[in-house]
Amino acid sequence: MIFYCLPATLVFAIALHTLLQYAAASEIDRETWIWITAAALLWPVTLPSIIWKKCSALVAAYPAASPVRKSAYRTASSGL
Repeated sequence: MIFYCLPATLVFAIALHTLLQYAAASEIDRETWIWITAAALLWPVTLPSIIWKKCSALVAAYPAASPVRKSAYRTASSGL
């Protein structure tokens, strides 16, 4: 049970944090809380999506830290 509740709590916290940062969202809207609860309950789907989005944002912010460099791409593609 802990292996389901711990990631679900993590997703709920991430979604709640995002809601509180978003100024246009209503914190008392029932539909908002339904979506946050659904995201927490369906964490096997939503958590990888959240992680993917956050990692891609980090890679976009720091292109020098990207594992694939343009020079390596040119070297690999020039042999074709």
